[in-house]
Amino acid sequence: MKPLLILLTCAALALCSCSKREMDTHAMPREAKAYESIDAATLSKADLIAHLETILSEINAAANAGTSTEFHHLEAALTPTLDALEALASKQGNQAALKEIAMLKPIAIKLHQAGHDNNAKMGTKLAAAISKQGKTLINTLQ
Repeated sequence: MKPLLILLTCAALALCSCSKREMDTHAMPREAKAYESIDAATLSKADLIAHLETILSEINAAANAGTSTEFHHLEAALTPTLDALEALASKQGNQAALKEIAMLKPIAIKLHQAGHDNNAKMGTKLAAAISKQGKTLINTLQ
């Protein structure tokens, strides 16, 4: 009888904790944005910089609005953009840009996780760091 009571108690606790979980980031209702469908690998240098500027602007808007769901989607657009810029910088031997990209990539992954965790506070801090580092990257590319 005692093992059954322990099992039922554990099951009840598990069910209670599930009901308090936030909705999955992928299931949150939202409209797709234009920056999400761009294939960064096909863009010219000027277009990549413009695309990066758009993403940085969107990151700042999401941080100001406290919309943590957007952080997930923004990182999903940012990382391929950084990959394309990394390939370009590598071809050009732009070590300063490569350094900035190497610093941005781990922050972008953390931003993605903040979106999944619905952690707007952390996402806002990361967004500020990405914005600052992104501007530095743009300067090294021009």
